[in-house]
Amino acid sequence: MDVPRSATRSALSTLVAVIVAPSDAFAAIRERPVWVWALLATMVFGAIGAILGTPVSRHIIEVSLPGQLANDPRFAGLSAEAAHERIQQMVALTLTWVNFSWLFVLALAPLATLFEGGIAYGVRALARGRGTFKQIFTLAAHVQFIGLGLSALGSGAIVSLRPLDSFRTQIDYFTAVPSLAWIVPGAPLKVTAFLAALQPFSIWSTVILACGLVEIAALKRPVAWTTSIAILLASAAWAAAFIR
Repeated sequence: MDVPRSATRSALSTLVAVIVAPSDAFAAIRERPVWVWALLATMVFGAIGAILGTPVSRHIIEVSLPGQLANDPRFAGLSAEAAHERIQQMVALTLTWVNFSWLFVLALAPLATLFEGGIAYGVRALARGRGTFKQIFTLAAHVQFIGLGLSALGSGAIVSLRPLDSFRTQIDYFTAVPSLAWIVPGAPLKVTAFLAALQPFSIWSTVILACGLVEIAALKRPVAWTTSIAILLASAAWAAAFIR
């Protein structure tokens, strides 16, 4: 029993180290790449963040979606009563999805980690760096703990502390949390969503990934930083692409 407990303590200490002493975390990942605890922590923190933000998301839908649907050409040929009924059905369906959005985070965490780890490992192979896939994937799991887990938890906590009446649109949600969206007020929704993804936690995780690729994969700094920034921008573009 001592060995598993020791391994668990070591994995958890690496998770803490990636925040307070990244160099120590990189050394631990090289020596003993354990990704399970980092991924689980990301999923739990991300789910809690989604749950904290659920009341705000529900409020925005209840306030804004009926008006948007009322102007939808699909309802143009319906009577007022029929259109109202269809709109209420669609609002209810959307609210149901929002209630379970934390499940989406549970699925997103491993997918995002696999995406980031796969891209990083591909670059490592092309650049003839070092490190196994397990080491690179473990690095990605710890990076996602910051970029997804802590980010979602922080965002959820921030919006949950504000009055619901201060949120009326998706843009209100995006601009409630510190991000580059603050420097372009009044931007279109998709632009705001893209800039909102460039926030302190995502930038922090980008720095950690770049440094980790140098330390663990032995990539040259320009390659490591280009890879890390490209992943950040691709993630932000992906997030903005699905916003309507």
